[in-house]
Amino acid sequence: MLGSHYVDFCRMIVRGDAVDVTARLGPRTGENQRGAEFEDPTGNLTVTFTGGERAFIDFGEDVPRGDSVVTIRGDEGLIVIEENKEVWTLRGRSGRTWTFPFAAAFRPAPIALRVVYGGLAEDMMACNGEDALAALEVVKAALHSSSDGSRVVTLPLDAAQASLPTRFA
Repeated sequence: MLGSHYVDFCRMIVRGDAVDVTARLGPRTGENQRGAEFEDPTGNLTVTFTGGERAFIDFGEDVPRGDSVVTIRGDEGLIVIEENKEVWTLRGRSGRTWTFPFAAAFRPAPIALRVVYGGLAEDMMACNGEDALAALEVVKAALHSSSDGSRVVTLPLDAAQASLPTRFA
Protein backbone atom coordinates (compact mmCIF):
# COMPACT_ATOMS: atom_id res chain seq x y z
CA MET A 1 0.00 0.00 0.00
CA LEU A 2 2.89 2.40 0.69
CA GLY A 3 5.23 1.32 -2.09
CA SER A 4 4.35 4.24 -4.37
CA HIS A 5 5.15 6.71 -1.57
CA TYR A 6 8.61 5.20 -1.12
CA VAL A 7 9.13 5.48 -4.88
CA ASP A 8 8.14 9.18 -4.69
CA PHE A 9 10.61 9.67 -1.86
CA CYS A 10 13.44 7.94 -3.71
CA ARG A 11 12.80 9.96 -6.88
CA MET A 12 12.96 13.12 -4.80
CA ILE A 13 16.22 12.11 -3.08
CA VAL A 14 18.06 11.04 -6.25
CA ARG A 15 16.42 13.72 -8.42
CA GLY A 16 15.99 11.26 -11.23
CA ASP A 17 13.51 8.98 -12.91
CA ALA A 18 13.27 5.23 -12.67
CA VAL A 19 14.72 3.34 -15.63
CA ASP A 20 14.06 -0.24 -14.56
CA VAL A 21 12.36 -2.28 -11.84
CA THR A 22 12.77 -5.80 -10.48
CA ALA A 23 10.29 -7.12 -7.93
CA ARG A 24 9.30 -10.14 -5.88
CA LEU A 25 5.76 -9.69 -4.70
CA GLY A 26 3.22 -11.97 -3.12
CA PRO A 27 -0.29 -11.82 -1.80
CA ARG A 28 -0.86 -10.58 1.72
CA THR A 29 -1.72 -13.39 4.11
CA GLY A 30 -4.69 -12.79 6.33
CA GLU A 31 -7.27 -10.06 6.03
CA ASN A 32 -6.45 -6.80 4.28
CA GLN A 33 -7.24 -3.98 6.72
CA ARG A 34 -8.40 -1.78 3.84
CA GLY A 35 -10.89 -4.36 2.56
CA ALA A 36 -11.06 -7.31 0.18
CA GLU A 37 -11.57 -5.02 -2.84
CA PHE A 38 -7.96 -3.81 -2.55
CA GLU A 39 -4.84 -5.62 -3.63
CA ASP A 40 -1.87 -4.74 -1.39
CA PRO A 41 0.90 -7.21 -2.23
CA THR A 42 3.91 -7.62 0.00
CA GLY A 43 7.51 -8.19 -1.00
CA ASN A 44 10.39 -6.12 -2.24
CA LEU A 45 11.57 -4.26 -5.28
CA THR A 46 14.74 -2.77 -6.65
CA VAL A 47 14.49 0.39 -8.72
CA THR A 48 17.35 1.76 -10.83
CA PHE A 49 17.36 5.50 -11.58
CA THR A 50 18.77 7.62 -14.40
CA GLY A 51 21.97 8.48 -12.49
CA GLY A 52 22.72 4.82 -11.72
CA GLU A 53 21.33 5.00 -8.17
CA ARG A 54 19.49 1.93 -6.93
CA ALA A 55 16.77 1.80 -4.31
CA PHE A 56 15.82 -1.39 -2.51
CA ILE A 57 12.38 -1.16 -0.93
CA ASP A 58 11.34 -4.00 1.39
CA PHE A 59 7.73 -4.20 2.55
CA GLY A 60 7.54 -7.94 3.01
CA GLU A 61 5.27 -9.40 5.64
CA ASP A 62 8.32 -10.54 7.59
CA VAL A 63 9.23 -6.89 8.17
CA PRO A 64 7.48 -5.77 11.38
CA ARG A 65 4.76 -3.19 10.82
CA GLY A 66 6.22 0.32 10.97
CA ASP A 67 9.74 -1.04 10.48
CA SER A 68 10.11 -0.24 6.80
CA VAL A 69 13.64 0.15 5.52
CA VAL A 70 14.67 2.00 2.37
CA THR A 71 18.24 1.73 1.08
CA ILE A 72 19.48 4.03 -1.66
CA ARG A 73 22.88 3.34 -3.22
CA GLY A 74 24.69 5.68 -5.58
CA ASP A 75 28.18 6.37 -6.85
CA GLU A 76 29.05 8.56 -3.86
CA GLY A 77 27.67 6.41 -1.05
CA LEU A 78 24.67 4.88 0.62
CA ILE A 79 21.62 6.13 2.52
CA VAL A 80 19.60 3.82 4.78
CA ILE A 81 16.31 5.06 6.23
CA GLU A 82 14.92 3.07 9.15
CA GLU A 83 11.36 4.10 9.91
CA ASN A 84 10.98 2.29 13.23
CA LYS A 85 14.25 3.66 14.65
CA GLU A 86 13.43 7.13 13.25
CA VAL A 87 16.99 7.54 11.96
CA TRP A 88 18.72 7.69 8.63
CA THR A 89 22.33 6.79 8.00
CA LEU A 90 24.65 8.16 5.36
CA ARG A 91 27.81 6.31 4.36
CA GLY A 92 30.16 8.19 2.06
CA ARG A 93 32.50 6.73 -0.51
CA SER A 94 35.29 6.95 2.08
CA GLY A 95 33.39 4.55 4.34
CA ARG A 96 32.73 7.20 6.97
CA THR A 97 29.22 6.91 8.42
CA TRP A 98 26.88 9.49 9.91
CA THR A 99 23.53 8.76 11.57
CA PHE A 100 20.86 11.42 11.87
CA PRO A 101 17.56 11.42 13.77
CA PHE A 102 14.43 12.21 11.81
CA ALA A 103 13.72 15.94 11.91
CA ALA A 104 10.15 15.17 12.95
CA ALA A 105 8.25 12.12 14.10
CA PHE A 106 7.42 9.78 11.21
CA ARG A 107 3.77 9.42 12.08
CA PRO A 108 0.79 9.84 9.72
CA ALA A 109 -0.95 12.77 11.45
CA PRO A 110 2.08 15.11 11.70
CA ILE A 111 3.12 14.24 8.15
CA ALA A 112 -0.40 14.90 6.83
CA LEU A 113 -0.44 18.27 8.60
CA ARG A 114 2.90 19.24 7.03
CA VAL A 115 1.69 18.19 3.58
CA VAL A 116 -1.55 20.18 3.90
CA TYR A 117 0.30 23.20 5.29
CA GLY A 118 2.89 22.96 2.52
CA GLY A 119 0.16 22.81 -0.09
CA LEU A 120 -1.50 25.91 1.30
CA ALA A 121 1.54 27.96 2.30
CA GLU A 122 4.09 27.10 -0.37
CA ASP A 123 4.16 28.02 -4.04
CA MET A 124 4.63 24.42 -5.12
CA MET A 125 3.62 21.00 -3.83
CA ALA A 126 6.41 18.49 -3.22
CA CYS A 127 4.78 16.02 -5.64
CA ASN A 128 2.64 16.80 -8.65
CA GLY A 129 0.57 14.76 -11.09
CA GLU A 130 3.62 13.80 -13.14
CA ASP A 131 5.27 12.45 -9.99
CA ALA A 132 2.16 10.40 -9.20
CA LEU A 133 2.12 8.91 -12.71
CA ALA A 134 5.84 8.11 -12.48
CA ALA A 135 5.30 6.29 -9.15
CA LEU A 136 2.31 4.42 -10.59
CA GLU A 137 4.43 3.32 -13.55
CA VAL A 138 7.03 1.88 -11.16
CA VAL A 139 4.31 0.03 -9.24
CA LYS A 140 2.90 -1.42 -12.46
CA ALA A 141 6.43 -2.38 -13.56
CA ALA A 142 6.88 -4.15 -10.21
CA LEU A 143 3.67 -6.12 -10.77
CA HIS A 144 4.85 -7.12 -14.27
CA SER A 145 8.30 -8.07 -12.99
CA SER A 146 6.95 -10.20 -10.19
CA SER A 147 4.39 -11.97 -12.38
CA ASP A 148 7.15 -12.81 -14.87
CA GLY A 149 9.65 -14.46 -12.52
CA SER A 150 11.19 -11.23 -11.18
CA ARG A 151 12.60 -10.23 -14.56
CA VAL A 152 13.88 -6.69 -15.08
CA VAL A 153 11.19 -4.41 -16.53
CA THR A 154 12.48 -1.38 -18.41
CA LEU A 155 10.70 1.96 -18.24
CA PRO A 156 8.80 3.60 -19.77
CA LEU A 157 6.23 0.83 -20.00
CA ASP A 158 4.74 0.02 -23.38
CA ALA A 159 1.01 0.62 -23.94
CA ALA A 160 0.03 -2.96 -23.09
CA GLN A 161 2.03 -2.96 -19.86
CA ALA A 162 0.73 0.47 -18.84
CA SER A 163 -2.89 -0.65 -19.29
CA LEU A 164 -2.55 -3.33 -16.58
CA PRO A 165 -5.67 -3.09 -14.38
CA THR A 166 -4.90 -2.59 -10.70
CA ARG A 167 -6.84 -2.82 -7.45
CA PHE A 168 -4.65 -0.86 -5.08
CA ALA A 169 -6.04 2.67 -5.33
